[in-house]
Amino acid sequence: MIRVKLLIRSLLLPLAVGLLGSLVTGMKETRALYAVLPKPPFAPPGIVFPIVWTALYILMGLSAYLVRVKAPQETVYFRLYYFLLLLNFLWMPLFFKLCWFGWALIDIGVMAAVLLVMMLAVRRVSLAAMLMQIPHLLWLLYAGYLNYGIMALT
Repeated sequence: MIRVKLLIRSLLLPLAVGLLGSLVTGMKETRALYAVLPKPPFAPPGIVFPIVWTALYILMGLSAYLVRVKAPQETVYFRLYYFLLLLNFLWMPLFFKLCWFGWALIDIGVMAAVLLVMMLAVRRVSLAAMLMQIPHLLWLLYAGYLNYGIMALT
């Protein structure tokens, strides 16, 4: 039985965090800066990022929904989850607004570590919730490579 209101709330939270991060940095400004930054090999076109992040935020919301349904008292997971959302939000202004590429890279590293701990914390509650985070972890590793490459080339 799907709990529709809970599912919608679970999806809206990470999507709202992503949207807020984009609004704070300015979508046009972000695209313009990314277009002129020197990039390492295998850097995708700018259009890829909103598509990938939207998918990742949806997976985060679905994962959180599964945990809420199966173990609503799972406070460790949710503390890590909210911290992860905060770190996701902070990366955008660190990288695009302030151009603090080193701090943004540290943020990605902390995000990856928090995500990994969060995945381990939830694996017994919902294997599906944990597995939904694998694309996020892989993307963070790739984003770290891009962040480092841009930092090294500027």
